[in-house]
Amino acid sequence: EAADNAIAVLRSEGYYGYEVTPEVGDDDKASPIVKVTPGPRFVIADPKVAWSGEAPVDEVRKAAQDALGLKGGEPGRAADVLAAEGRAVAVTQKRGYADAAPDPREVVVDHADRTVRPLFRIAAGKLVRLDGIDLASHGRTSEAYVRRLAPWKSGDVYDPHDVAELERRLLDVGVYDSVTVSLAPQDKLTPDGLRPVVVSLADRKPRTIEGGASYATTEGIGLDAKWTRYNRLGRGDTLALSGRLSDLDSRLAVDLSLPHWRRPSQTLRLGAALYNTETDAY
Repeated sequence: EAADNAIAVLRSEGYYGYEVTPEVGDDDKASPIVKVTPGPRFVIADPKVAWSGEAPVDEVRKAAQDALGLKGGEPGRAADVLAAEGRAVAVTQKRGYADAAPDPREVVVDHADRTVRPLFRIAAGKLVRLDGIDLASHGRTSEAYVRRLAPWKSGDVYDPHDVAELERRLLDVGVYDSVTVSLAPQDKLTPDGLRPVVVSLADRKPRTIEGGASYATTEGIGLDAKWTRYNRLGRGDTLALSGRLSDLDSRLAVDLSLPHWRRPSQTLRLGAALYNTETDAY
């Protein structure tokens, strides 16, 4: 078993011409011995991407090949080969092929020239164009508000960053316990061949109440209270009523926050307060 572990490490680091021999010593304790001769390190040669099924456009094929990042003569490490495959698939998805996935790769280890020749097979699928938003659940939130936050227009080529940006915009408002944004499955295509994006929102508790008290020899007793209402208007808003009662400084305030006001990443904050300050000095 120890010899098998040693072989696994050697192969993962590109040492395919190894010799590993497990033995048991001749002493009274029968000491275990694993003799390891690593041999020469094999190097990368001629990495390629092959496409299963319909291949994407030339631009995407070239981008996937360039994304491999494997250069001839580099050590043939297994981790580098796997990472290269992940980069090629990610680049393909980034350019609109959302269903791109790796098929079983073929890695030829040639002992004659001590090379590792990886052939990556990728099933790109079809180019995906986005439709609007399909709200699986939205709770108190207005459907129109969610749809307005989408950073794409119907018919745009799929970009995973756009889908992630919509999720970020919804999380930023701070009124949801969870936000799920994902591309609809292939069987949900519209008659025009577009894929909607499915959004599911779980509201946090609609309100919170906070209270506090203080005492200071110079300011006397103070009482504080705050009542906050979330998503009252259905657009990710936060309404807060706060009050303070003390010997020197008493006030009542209201604040309203409207995130993504008129455009994404722009917040409108409105506030008003009544206060009464009494001191002996003035």
